[in-house]
Amino acid sequence: MTPTDLPTDDIKLPEAATFKTFAQFRPGQAGLIGLLATLISWGCWLSGGTFLTALEWSPYDTWLRLRQPIPVSPSLIVITRDQASEARFGTGPWDHALFARVTTALGRAGAAVVSLDLPIESPSPPGRGGAASDAMMVEATKSAGRVVYPFSLRLNGSAQSHERRPTGQDIVHPAWPAVTQDQARWLLHAVAITNSLTNLARHAKGIGHTLTVPDEDGVLRRVPLYVTLGDHMVPAFGLAMASAFLQVSPAQISLNPGEAVTLHEARFPDGRIGEVSIPIDEHGQMPINYEGQWAERHFPSLTFLDVWSAIEDGKAEKLREWVGGKIVLLLPTLSGMEQRTPLERSAPDSVIQVNLLNTILTENWVKETPLSGQVVYALGLAAVAAWLLLAVKGWKGVAGVLVLIVGHVGMTLAALPLGSLVLPVFVPLCGITLASGGAILWMHLASGPRIQSLEEQIVRVQQDLAAAREAMIRHES
Repeated sequence: MTPTDLPTDDIKLPEAATFKTFAQFRPGQAGLIGLLATLISWGCWLSGGTFLTALEWSPYDTWLRLRQPIPVSPSLIVITRDQASEARFGTGPWDHALFARVTTALGRAGAAVVSLDLPIESPSPPGRGGAASDAMMVEATKSAGRVVYPFSLRLNGSAQSHERRPTGQDIVHPAWPAVTQDQARWLLHAVAITNSLTNLARHAKGIGHTLTVPDEDGVLRRVPLYVTLGDHMVPAFGLAMASAFLQVSPAQISLNPGEAVTLHEARFPDGRIGEVSIPIDEHGQMPINYEGQWAERHFPSLTFLDVWSAIEDGKAEKLREWVGGKIVLLLPTLSGMEQRTPLERSAPDSVIQVNLLNTILTENWVKETPLSGQVVYALGLAAVAAWLLLAVKGWKGVAGVLVLIVGHVGMTLAALPLGSLVLPVFVPLCGITLASGGAILWMHLASGPRIQSLEEQIVRVQQDLAAAREAMIRHES
């Protein structure tokens, strides 16, 4: 068969009328312009920096600063270090024997969970009790039962290139669930600063990381609930405390990146058994609902000297009244890494885990809009803005776009107090602006051919009139 024998009758190229019809179809134009505007806006967001991050989270930050402090869980009590305690026990690192005795006493007083924000990767210095104090801590941990410690990790990207990344066989704790391939693809990866768990860590009910990942503007708003360490997932310190308190085993915890960490069959203090679903982003991070400024101390708290005096004086009933059935978090020091939060320029690292724990216990979630929801929301606003300028003539179209912008800002500000929902700010706003400009440009480009067509029609009419006039003159003559 030669090329000339091909059946050309069935091959139909798109007619120019098809494109003309689309060009005159306002919703189609608006949708295309809105899509392009959204894609460009998203590209700008991905290449943005400190300013765009601060702008994106500004409604959340402002909401935290202006609202009243949220309720504090009655199941949490904090034991802090103050000047009176330092006058009694010294200003430097304290002997672990002190913590051992306090932990044992708290366990006997009925504390549901005892947590010590204490580095356990290295042994006690000889001048502060040494191996004998560490042995006492191990026995106190066994005696108290549900004791949770922090475990020092750092993100894999911050590790030195010559360091060997620990595997699941190197460092494993019974409270760390195995990680699946899908989870490992999304979660943050960490490395340990030690090659093995200490004897104290092995006897603990739970071990949690204290890693934090500030946003690009340096403000800490989210905490990764899980990070991967080799073949296992390490929970955040606050999540480890909550899991121990609610009596949820690692097998009863499920994680779906971008959706939620779910604690199944959680046992609440009032006797209820249910689920706790914690919203997270695609990297397993949970937005923190900060209770308030740490300096104002709304959390129920005692000092080490208060607790020690009750132990020394044999006031077991008083101690039971303080800590019975509660999570007791001991903060032997508030020094160390300082974090910038939406409420404070410098807050101790321990404050982050306290607020994380309180958010979980009170179930006062702050929810981020899922990625799919952000795309639909931004695309819809951009398309509506383009349609308003294309379909509504004159100042009414411009007024409609202004109303759309005001409505977006209003929804963003109202979503937090009404539903604790963080809506996207920059991409929709930029999309509306670009779509408006695109619609104006489209109308300008489309008006050119129309004007040219009108001019050609006028010329043809003039030519026809001239020809008719000449014909009439010839006819009369």
